[in-house]
Amino acid sequence: MELETDLVRMEVLSSEGLAHALATLHPLRNTRAILSQSAEHYIQAGAYANGYVIERRSGNEASHVHARHVNRAPLDADLPIPERPWWQKFLGIDVRQSAHDHAFALAEVVEVFSAYFDGADYPEYIVWHEGCH
Repeated sequence: MELETDLVRMEVLSSEGLAHALATLHPLRNTRAILSQSAEHYIQAGAYANGYVIERRSGNEASHVHARHVNRAPLDADLPIPERPWWQKFLGIDVRQSAHDHAFALAEVVEVFSAYFDGADYPEYIVWHEGCH
């Protein structure tokens, strides 16, 4: 599988390598990760003010789902809201708000991505909902 972040594009050979690469995610300087099997089959995470959102696609656009906690797990304190990139300002998009009931801590992102990579069951705290976040 291939992992792409703001800082790196690499082939992932092990769960340990995946966890190491995902540990570099940061809400201000390395804000996204996409682990893909192909263009239509992937899992992705993006930073929000208080954690990360997780989405998955398993084929066409109708197969796109987003993750939510079964029970809202507490996150670390809200992180500083980063400056919007120029293209978000130009298009009038603002995705920097808190993600509340569907934000995940970085350790949870690593756990979910590892399950996807290994073909294992997802953690019990995750529920998939139709559509993009």
